[in-house]
Amino acid sequence: MTKLAFALLLIGSINSAQAASNPTVIAMSFDQHARTVTGILADEDVLLLDAAHNETLLTLGLPADVDLDAYGVSLSGTAISVGTTTLIGSIVVEPGDVLLMTPGGNSLLFDASAAGLVDADVDALTFDDNDLLILSFANAIVDSFGAIAENEDIVYWLGGDLWTVIDGSAEGIPESANIDGLHWDSAGSRLWISFDTTVRIGGLVADDEDILAFEPGWGWQEILDVSAVLPGSEALDIDALWGQSVDAQLLFRDGFESGSTSAWSSSP
Repeated sequence: MTKLAFALLLIGSINSAQAASNPTVIAMSFDQHARTVTGILADEDVLLLDAAHNETLLTLGLPADVDLDAYGVSLSGTAISVGTTTLIGSIVVEPGDVLLMTPGGNSLLFDASAAGLVDADVDALTFDDNDLLILSFANAIVDSFGAIAENEDIVYWLGGDLWTVIDGSAEGIPESANIDGLHWDSAGSRLWISFDTTVRIGGLVADDEDILAFEPGWGWQEILDVSAVLPGSEALDIDALWGQSVDAQLLFRDGFESGSTSAWSSSP
């Protein structure tokens, strides 16, 4: 099932393995407030980092102090998950849900309760080349067919069933590690991944503010050591992740995000 699901993930990708250069845009949210020259990067905000390591603060219009737990951009809008049950507009968003935000309004793209997933907590999300939703959970999830997704796994939710994209433990991810940042890099045919703790994998040591890339057959490589470009970020954990290899203006195509450029100083 893993191979089938990853074959679905690769549909539409035209580049050969390892062909892509390093990303030019990375968007991150952290597990706690951080300080920039222009002010505080709140837990519900997103920090945009370009190839020259310039930072731009993105605000999504979320309630203050909401724990932005997952973030991704689809063809339809921006998708998020939150760490605690939160009223966003007129919609109650639980930790297992994915909210789709568009200029025309918000809606639940994934409703964990309606899917029969008890106590689910979406901890990372992304979209494949066909705009299908890919998830990782903060806790073990069992679907109605008995399929189990652990917190180191990456899955599709298709037709009421979990389809494994990556069985984390089979790819060297320690069972104690939790994937809490995820992005499908279409240009490179690989997944960007961040963990909630220090992980030793594929000959690399990655802290919770670092980003790795995984590609079957090629293994693991480091995308970005965030603490090397953002001094003072060692105490932070990336808990939402997105990226792109084209012009950063595409980040704002939804029409509701706003941004201001700043320079990183230190964590608060």
